[in-house]
Amino acid sequence: MKYKILVILFSLAAFIGCQEIVDVEIEEGPSRLVVEGRIEKYYDSGYQVIKLSTTDEYFSNSDNPPATGATVIVNDGEREYEFIESAEKPGYYETDNLFPEIGREYTLTIVYDGEIFEGSETLVSVAKIDTVYQEMVEESVFDDEGIRLRIDYTDPAETGDYYFWEQYRNGETFIEANGGTKWTLISSDEFYNGRQVIGKQPNDEIVYLSG
Repeated sequence: MKYKILVILFSLAAFIGCQEIVDVEIEEGPSRLVVEGRIEKYYDSGYQVIKLSTTDEYFSNSDNPPATGATVIVNDGEREYEFIESAEKPGYYETDNLFPEIGREYTLTIVYDGEIFEGSETLVSVAKIDTVYQEMVEESVFDDEGIRLRIDYTDPAETGDYYFWEQYRNGETFIEANGGTKWTLISSDEFYNGRQVIGKQPNDEIVYLSG
């Protein structure tokens, strides 16, 4: 047995000693326009924002460079809404007077760096929330003590739907879309189409204190 352990340790040491640093050169492709935005229906606000940026170098650790100086227009078939670039946030294009309607088609047109980009989509409604309630969770190895908010909702049966979840506390979002949260933030109704979902909690780490 001692002989086997010595052989394994020797092999491991030999493997570590043979490491070699290799510099990988990756050809940088052409810069691409990145569009992040959506049209949302609010009860009392016409504020909408679309973020434009460009792709960066492959190994860059900084945010994508903002795409400034673009023309951004949304058309609902009857009226055009021009999005003006923010003076404080380059690359963020905003409007305060777009109150969208469910079922209406909207066309986004972007003119940037001599090119025209265009796409259309129909605004659809989200599933109706049946109940909102709170649940007190005691402290454990996995959870902090505090109140969690949950919802019950019924998924529409007629169509296949996809969900993108957000959860806010005092106006601040507590969920960021990344590789670790993609399974909870984005989902389809493949396994619950037309059924009621009980106790949905997009982020179980958000704690609300009594009072």
